[in-house]
Amino acid sequence: MSRVRIQELPLLPTFIIRAYPEEGLPLMADFQLVCTGQETAPDEVWLHGMYGSSNRKIWRALGLALMDRGVRYIRAMRAPGRILPRGQLMPDGSLRIDLDQLMQKPTDTGFTPLT
Repeated sequence: MSRVRIQELPLLPTFIIRAYPEEGLPLMADFQLVCTGQETAPDEVWLHGMYGSSNRKIWRALGLALMDRGVRYIRAMRAPGRILPRGQLMPDGSLRIDLDQLMQKPTDTGFTPLT
């Protein structure tokens, strides 16, 4: 079973996303991150009400689960100081993640080499 579970909500293009700290946990296990996803275009999902903590593994698992649904972009509004991994600031103030870019491993750690 995956680290990310998507639960469809009836009658709406909306679903609940739950991400877990590891794979194979039972259905009622404590989640690490939960949010609501809303399909706004065939290849775009807005995330609302994010709660919990995340890391790169969680975002990659979430990205893979959404890519399996045909999603290419994640959008979200975030409070000042809150970011999304590889999120680009859009003119309306939202952040957008291109899932193809999210799946790429970083080529630079950002650390300065010790000499």
